Amino acid sequence: MMKTQKTATYQQPSTGSHPEYNLNHNPDSRCGTWDLPGVDPKPSDAPCDCCNPPPSKQSEPCQKPPRSKGKDQDCCQQILNILRQMPGGRDISVKKPKQSPKVKIANLCCKLPIKDAIVPILLLFLRRFLNPVPPANDFEKGIQAFLASLPAEKLDALKIGLDAYDKLPPSIRECAFETRFDTCDNESLLDPQFIFKVWLNEAIHIGRASTFDKKDGELRIGGVRPWDRVTPAPPDDKSGDKIETAPWPWICQVNPGGDGRNWYKNTEVTTPGKLPLNIFRFEDHEFSKVCVQIPDPGDASKFKFDCHNEHPIAPPPPPPGGFGTFANSCQNNRRYDFPDPSGTVCLTVPKTFPGQGIALRGLNFISPNCKARLRRVGGGFQDLILDCGVIGDTETPLMRDGKVVVSCEVRDIIMFTIPEKVRIGVNDVPVPPGRYALEVVVPNDTNYAPKPGPAPTEFVSNDVWLDVLPSPNQEYRFWTDEAFCIEETDGLGSDEPWFQAYSVRFVPSGTSLVTMLPQQQTTILRTDDVDSGESIAFSAPDLFHGKFAIGEVFALSVYGLEVDSDDAAEQQIKDFGEAYLLYWENFFTGLAVGTDVTLVSGAIARGAATGATLVAGAAFLVLVAVVGLFYAGWAPADPIGFDVMTFDSLSLFDLTNPTTPLPAAFSKSFDELSLEVNPQNPKKVQPGATQALYSEDHIYRSDDEDSTYKLVYRVERV
Repeated sequence: MMKTQKTATYQQPSTGSHPEYNLNHNPDSRCGTWDLPGVDPKPSDAPCDCCNPPPSKQSEPCQKPPRSKGKDQDCCQQILNILRQMPGGRDISVKKPKQSPKVKIANLCCKLPIKDAIVPILLLFLRRFLNPVPPANDFEKGIQAFLASLPAEKLDALKIGLDAYDKLPPSIRECAFETRFDTCDNESLLDPQFIFKVWLNEAIHIGRASTFDKKDGELRIGGVRPWDRVTPAPPDDKSGDKIETAPWPWICQVNPGGDGRNWYKNTEVTTPGKLPLNIFRFEDHEFSKVCVQIPDPGDASKFKFDCHNEHPIAPPPPPPGGFGTFANSCQNNRRYDFPDPSGTVCLTVPKTFPGQGIALRGLNFISPNCKARLRRVGGGFQDLILDCGVIGDTETPLMRDGKVVVSCEVRDIIMFTIPEKVRIGVNDVPVPPGRYALEVVVPNDTNYAPKPGPAPTEFVSNDVWLDVLPSPNQEYRFWTDEAFCIEETDGLGSDEPWFQAYSVRFVPSGTSLVTMLPQQQTTILRTDDVDSGESIAFSAPDLFHGKFAIGEVFALSVYGLEVDSDDAAEQQIKDFGEAYLLYWENFFTGLAVGTDVTLVSGAIARGAATGATLVAGAAFLVLVAVVGLFYAGWAPADPIGFDVMTFDSLSLFDLTNPTTPLPAAFSKSFDELSLEVNPQNPKKVQPGATQALYSEDHIYRSDDEDSTYKLVYRVERV
């Protein structure tokens, strides 16, 4: 039987002029805020060295400590526990063994791509309240009033987290957390404007890292990769094609929404490196489709769709005695013609809408001042010149076998957001729908001179097309209603899974950051006596139900735990999670009220984030930093699943469109937890054939627990 954690009380330190801070810190030293250039480009003066960020250096790969033995080898200890609690052999229950807190604590350094500051900030305010220390400002006064209003069991739960944090080994705390909030004795750290910057900086880093599967979320330029660009000579030019060697930028893939999920290519992906087209995998969603509606013979209200890849329209036959015309090309551009055994088929042009973020993969994005230039095909609107954020590829080598690696194997990333309106004269004019040609303009910061030729002021990429659509005004319902235990966790006894969800919504056009508040905490399922191969029956509320504002993005983070059903332990975990999430919501509410909205809009305008990466980071941070990291320190609960999903109106519209191809399956990992997402085929066409129910399987696996669970998520129009 697992022993339950006793309620913790906070012991006030007996020495130091400010007992709420680390006693190793000199109380006579002055310390203040530090620069966060990724959020606020304006420099500020740091009063002392203790708060200066350490010089940047190449991060070392996280080394996760090995587990000493699997939980399936803990049978002897379980038997001993059973014998010790046997009253005549009756009322015996077997509990799953839990990971040692020492192992979970040692793994904290591998959890996040940036040191977490939210936990130390929350605990700083809690510690000051418990000591007690008079509030430094109105914001802290509100926080202390909230803490004073909490029921005793919720406040005790917060103290457990504080005690667990204080007991972390110093090396682990330094590795995983921003300890300057522990060691800097200065009330400027309690300023809500500064705290919001710290939160925003962390959310942006985590969002970029998780969205684009990067080791960290740092903005950095790509490597300089010169290659030969060939410009065909005009028909009347006998001098031949022009060949220039330079680090020409190239767009390889486009990701509408900037959420890292569906990427679109065309056949020019082969140009850098002159690679054959057949080495590139084109997913089904990258092809343009033609669909035929077929009624159900047994039920006139039901339909299905027969969809196949679109072929270019054949030219009309030549007139008698005349010459034939050339074959038409897809999208009126041959780069969207894809060779297929059935003949040429058409690649699709990716779709977006004003207010949506865009991500590009490519190479030679070698300046932090890259711009995205969008030109409306056919004219009728001024060119859009947009600031970008750049995440250079640090994994693909610059050289291989003595040659520069120059191909679409390289994955430099650029992010930007298409505005809803642009200033023309004295008016704010909406960006009109239409087809746009997109190219990347890279300033020649290195003063690189092509061979032959002088150094240009900038390098311009190839162009790709984007179809900008009106934002769909549609109501959606998103939920889960089906779960399955594919493989239970190691050890004797049955599993007791607990899956929770936390949602975040972001509306960039809002005038208050209250719209960025976590909107909903939901228990998806909580049950016991679950074994391998069993379906899990449950009823959960909707995870999203409503319409999207222009540019709005919704993110949902899901966290699965295998818990101990011992009543005291279960209640303790429940109180702990509820108390900290409630604490965070109240904290962020007060934070948002006193914060300048331009910090967020400015980060998006500069390309440092998109709406999708921001809400993904915020949702990721709430459950991992505020809940997951604390659970590692003390709770009798082991992680078995983690997930972050982002949606906007266009992505849900496509998912529920019966004629839109299914998105590609994908997988990713978060330390010892991995995720596999598989769309269910086909979509379930609804009566009237104008919309479909879309479902996808999310398979959660824990390497540490040797467990696999599946949840089915669904979305429909309402």
